[in-house]
Amino acid sequence: MSAIVVEPLHGDGMLLLDTASGRTAPAPADAKKRGSVTQLEGHTFALYADGGVLYFQWDERRWPFAADAVTVRYGHDLQQKTSAFSVNERHIEYAAWWADDPHHEPLVPELDPDYDDLAWFAALKREPERLAALLQRWSAAA
Repeated sequence: MSAIVVEPLHGDGMLLLDTASGRTAPAPADAKKRGSVTQLEGHTFALYADGGVLYFQWDERRWPFAADAVTVRYGHDLQQKTSAFSVNERHIEYAAWWADDPHHEPLVPELDPDYDDLAWFAALKREPERLAALLQRWSAAA
């Protein structure tokens, strides 16, 4: 595997993602972006182009994101005020982005991708045109 230049969804600068381990390190200033990354509860989640394929990576594991065999799920436990995200057999549960907002109505799912990076990834999985556009843009940077 290799190192891919990714940009944090929230933050400055570019990072090098080691695709074998899922670890990140600062990237050179002139590096060209080939994907996006976020970190949550000690885990690294990235979406990037590599060799003409759009991959989703969770720590050391990666999947060809557009493949039909890759199932992405996202949802909430309203009682526990948690969000759940899964890719095939991997699963994570964490505090929902709206958990501390007493005025938020959690039954407004269209806001999730704006406030929760994992919801953004899940929404992208359902948008093949956007995935194709990202693959084209990020592949051109290689």
